[in-house]
Amino acid sequence: MKRLHRRTNVHLAAYAVLYLVHSLLSLPLLHAQSPEEMLGRLKATYRDDVAIRADFSQQLTSPDGERLPGVEGTIVLLGDRYRVDTDGQTLVTNGETTWIYNRYENQVLVHYYVDDPSTFSLSDFLFAFDTHYEILETNLKYLDGVRHQVLTLRPLAEESFFREVTLWMRDTDSVITRLRVLDMNEAELDFGLEHLEFDPPLAGDPFTFEPPDGVEVIDLRAE
Repeated sequence: MKRLHRRTNVHLAAYAVLYLVHSLLSLPLLHAQSPEEMLGRLKATYRDDVAIRADFSQQLTSPDGERLPGVEGTIVLLGDRYRVDTDGQTLVTNGETTWIYNRYENQVLVHYYVDDPSTFSLSDFLFAFDTHYEILETNLKYLDGVRHQVLTLRPLAEESFFREVTLWMRDTDSVITRLRVLDMNEAELDFGLEHLEFDPPLAGDPFTFEPPDGVEVIDLRAE
């Protein structure tokens, strides 16, 4: 590997200092936003009458620090309806019925939709976070070179299963690109969101599911 010329190193160092100074000078303006203003920005961006589609990655870390296998896929949200597609599974709900299609088992489970308070629902959070959480603190950070407001949230209900939620809000358009959820057992769930679209074209009804031919269907609603 060729070594950079000393003068090049000096120029790079000077550029880094200028960049740092510029970033620091930007802080007062960004931090002048109140928590109420930032919540208002998020509420204006995420409305339960506008569909959202995004690619996601999910990483779960157990209370003892073990990183479990990650999951990637696509998600479509509209109010309390959602569809999640990964390589091995499709999860669909219309707010009343839930379908879980396991491709490896060639099986579909059908049951009534249940709002489980111990399960973090991305749909519930994005569309109703302001009624369940309050902002503890805000910071400015760069994620993948893009400026973000980082909000640390605490649940309003003392009996909440979740202890803390941290979200990264892109400063230019108030889009959430990452969430980290810490539950009362110290397990941590990390969501990454990319290629997010608002009000995308949706073919057919993505919030109902028709099992493919030859798939075993187990309807738990009759039990």
